[in-house]
Order: sequence, then C-alpha cells, then structure tokens
Amino acid sequence: HTILACSESLQWQQIVALLQEMVLKRVQKDAMLCSTAISAFDKAGQWRYAVHVLQEAVQEELDQDSCWNAAIRACGRGGEWRQALDLASAMEDAGFGRSGYTYEGIAAAYNVAGRWQDTAALFSTMCEESVQVSEASFNTILETLADRNVGEAIFEAWTKNPSFPVRFEANFIDLHSLSAGAAVLAVRSWNRRVLPDILRSAQPGRMYAILVGKGNNRFAWSEGRPLADVVSEELNRLGVPWQHAKSRQFAGLNE
Repeated sequence: HTILACSESLQWQQIVALLQEMVLKRVQKDAMLCSTAISAFDKAGQWRYAVHVLQEAVQEELDQDSCWNAAIRACGRGGEWRQALDLASAMEDAGFGRSGYTYEGIAAAYNVAGRWQDTAALFSTMCEESVQVSEASFNTILETLADRNVGEAIFEAWTKNPSFPVRFEANFIDLHSLSAGAAVLAVRSWNRRVLPDILRSAQPGRMYAILVGKGNNRFAWSEGRPLADVVSEELNRLGVPWQHAKSRQFAGLNE
C-alpha cells in the first residue's frame, strides 16, 4: 500500500528506499508490487530502476506482461531504443506476446531517438499484426513522422480505421488532445479533404472552428510548444486565413 501511495505521487526515491528495506528485512515481494513499482519508475522517467526491478521480478518468477511493458515504456521515454527493443525480444522469449502497450514503448523510444524510418516500419508491423493503436502510440508515431512525406500517407491511411481519434465535424475539428506533429498532419488533411467543400457551400460570415484547447490538460505527448502556436503557423504556411476566438467562443477560420 505504501509503494502504491508513493507511485501515485511520483515519489520514486521513496520507492527505491522501500524496495531496499524489503530486501534487508527479507520481505517477499509479489507480482502486483513489482508491476506498481516499475510503472512508477516509468512515469518518473527512471528507466534504469524500472529495468532493475523487472530483472528481479524475472529472477523471482513474478514478472507479468504489465511489468515488461512498463519497463519498455520507461526505456522508450528515456530514449533508450536499443534497450527497449532488447526487452521486447526478451519479453517474447519469456512467453509474453507483444501488445499495443509494447509498441507504445517502442514508438516512444524511436521518437526520442529521432528514428523516423524505424517508426514507419513499426507502423507497418502494427498494421500487419492488427495491433490496437492506443492514443499515445497514435500521437507519438505521428509526432515522429510529421516532417516526412510518409507521415501524411500514414495519417490518411489511419483515417479509415474505426478507432481513428480525429473527427472532421461539420463546423469544427478538435485537436486539443493531439501531439504537435499529429495536429499539423490533421490540419493538412483538413485543408485537402474538407476545406474545399466548406468554401463551396459556406454561407457568408460562417466560421469553421479549430479547437486547440488552453493547454491545461498535459498529455505525455503534448509537452513543448503550445498547440495554438503550432497550428497557427501551419495555417499561415498553407495560406489559410484565420483569427483567434473571442472570449467564450471557438477559435475559427474565416471562410
């Protein structure tokens, strides 16, 4: 219970101390405790500790797929892509199949390392294996590929998936939960596929809203520049007229 409480408050140093104390007092760990500790180290960006606890769990036959996936994600967020791949292979050798969470960690590793070719290949593998793509994977992969031609192709291919997280509504598109790269690709797709029809059928003075949020919700993939700045720059690059919303109104585009 103490480790769970520390994990929820991201007090990873205390978790390290508690684990060391358990070893000294010869207190038996269980699978849930190991998984909780690894997940806490993952969230805190402490990939070395995550891998260490995983290794101990394997030695004591306490490892579960959640332990492996959390350690892979921790390595991914730390930019240790080789370590993440090694763990993914070891996970399969241990009898655990890869899941969407596994690929999420590998995608994060490729993103931090800037390995866009490997990211594109990873997307192809996920499609071939019919892997359920998480929101984190979607944003991370498109963040890595946003400046590459293959990024636009992958975005368009993804729009055909029933679980595709972006919807081009009749009068707005909501981008606030996207990474910067995913949002840029969404704007480009909207400019090609949606805007021409809007302009042909629009009534004078009608506005189309692009929702980017206020930045209050911090997603793992939304760190960095404000989404509003990224989207407005892309609209300027595309030559699309736009204006900021007034108080309590949508941010919209002049048609």
